[in-house]
Amino acid sequence: MEILVWRIVLAALLLACFGSFTWGVRNFFVKPEKMALGMRVTLMSGTLFSVLHLLTILFWSTPETVPAAIAAGLYGLSCAMFWWAIRANRVKPLAACFAKSEAAHLVQHGPYRYVRHPFYCSYLLAWVAGAVGTMNIWLAFTAAVMFVLYLTAAVNEENKFAASPLADAYAAYRASTGRFFPKPF
Repeated sequence: MEILVWRIVLAALLLACFGSFTWGVRNFFVKPEKMALGMRVTLMSGTLFSVLHLLTILFWSTPETVPAAIAAGLYGLSCAMFWWAIRANRVKPLAACFAKSEAAHLVQHGPYRYVRHPFYCSYLLAWVAGAVGTMNIWLAFTAAVMFVLYLTAAVNEENKFAASPLADAYAAYRASTGRFFPKPF
């Protein structure tokens, strides 16, 4: 019975996170008319991997209490980080990942006080949650693949800032703030 409860809890939290992310792609981020290859790869990988995570949680895992509880916390943190970042950008939505647009504005409030890329941090927390909750090596692999995609997108965005009129402000911000996770000191 406990296994069934954890499957339902983890599946519901996964759906809350990935439902939020899907909402963001469709309704929040500014997308160009023609999607860049990186964005298409990220969206296709994310869709395929999220289905794999859901199927693994529901059918191919036997969640244990401690890893499942940690995963539930990670999913909750992921969802909270995502919506906090949405709130911080509600006035000026950001460009979608890998968009060819220029760095238009620098956000340093909300979760951006702690990390430069809170959306990517949120996504990574969700991918890691699935791997932790199921203790499944294949889901850890999906988290690693998505990390590479998000890192590539983040570096691309940081390079745009470095080549923009915001370069000095971004350099100072970058020195004091972690990319995906807060700097400890």
